[in-house]
Parts: sequence; structure tokens; C-alpha cells
Amino acid sequence: MLNRTSGFLFPHPVVLILLWIYLIVAMQSLQSIGLLFAGFSLLSVAFALSVSRLNTLLRRTRWIMLSLLLIYAYATPGEAVWVSLAQFSPTHEGLINGILQLCRLTFSLAGLAMLLNLLPRQQLNGGLFVLTYPLRYVGQSRERLAARLAANLAVCRIRYMGCHWQLAHQNRTDAGPSGG
Repeated sequence: MLNRTSGFLFPHPVVLILLWIYLIVAMQSLQSIGLLFAGFSLLSVAFALSVSRLNTLLRRTRWIMLSLLLIYAYATPGEAVWVSLAQFSPTHEGLINGILQLCRLTFSLAGLAMLLNLLPRQQLNGGLFVLTYPLRYVGQSRERLAARLAANLAVCRIRYMGCHWQLAHQNRTDAGPSGG
């Protein structure tokens, strides 16, 4: 399943999306050293291919990442980091587990940045449409899901391009029907 794009053989969008899903599943099974080795290799490739998109994804998830670290640090039982604070102290085990989960999330976002950089919107939508084919067997409409995903991706794309949707809408209505 290879496409010929500008002289190069390029995998079908479904293959790339499935590879990204496999990456996420594989990252969950890796432990510390293997995770860091594979993840930082992936992160360096993501920085080379799509640094601006990766920075945008990381910036948008910074509060989720901070919350994730705090939840792991304070909710995981173990030895307190600051013994004088007793139960109000984060635990060593919680910090280690939280940092590993942050690494997994960061590495998954690096893979997503590469996927979004490699696939134009139409190919990404088409790949997702093909992958949702089994929904028809459970009575769901894959067309509706594809339309929702396309609308969400369009909103994300507008925000990624540095344009707020309300300002874009206001500029369109200010221009009038003639467009000028």
C-alpha cells in the first residue's frame, strides 16, 4: 500500500495512522531505559521533521502534563520525598511513575506531530474514514464521525495557523458578500 507522491514511494495514510497507534501501544509496554532510548530517538526525529507543530502540541498540553505529574506524585503510595511534611509530601515512586507517563505522553505527541506533518488534511481524513469502516457493523455512521473529525481538525488547523476563529469569521463578515 504505497502511494507515489512527487517521485517518492509513500505509505498509504491508513498505514501511517496504524503505525502511530502501534507506537502509542508499544510505548506503554516499555520501561525506563528502553522507553527513554526509543522515545528520545523519536523525539529527535520529530524535532528534525516538525519542530513547530511539536512545540504547539507540547504547549497546548502543558497543563495536562503538570496535572498528570502532580496526581502521580501525590496519589501514588511510597516513600515521601520530604519526610518532615509526611502525608503532604510527594512520593519518590509517584514522581518516577509520573515522569515516565510524561515521557510516554511527550513521545506520543512527537509521533502525532510527525503524522500531522506528513499527511495533508485530506489524506488524514481519508485514512480515518477507512479505519472507521467497521463502525457500520455496530450501527454507527462513519460518515458522521468523519464529518465531526474533519470539523475538529479544521478548527485545530485555524488555531494552529495563528488565527482565532472568531476573528476569521468577523473578517469574513466585515468584507461583505463581494469579498473585498
